[in-house]
Amino acid sequence: MRTEELVTTNIRLPKNQLRALKQEALQKEKSVGFLLRELIRMHVQSGTHKIHKKRKITSIWDLPKLAVDMGDSTLASHIDDIVYGNRTVG
Repeated sequence: MRTEELVTTNIRLPKNQLRALKQEALQKEKSVGFLLRELIRMHVQSGTHKIHKKRKITSIWDLPKLAVDMGDSTLASHIDDIVYGNRTVG
């Protein structure tokens, strides 16, 4: 017997996914809700649901934590040339 209290929620799915989910539920003689709960339970147990912590930025000195290699490292030093048409990007 289930001891956990269930709550009602609402989700949006593409029509083809809902159709496939309903078909699988009929084949397995289970409810769509049961299949969704099982999928969520397996996902949570697998550990792939872990949320990455946001990098805390409290000062300007923390900004390098957000740095991403975007290609041309000279863009910042040549921004005037790029903006005013003396240089092309790439």
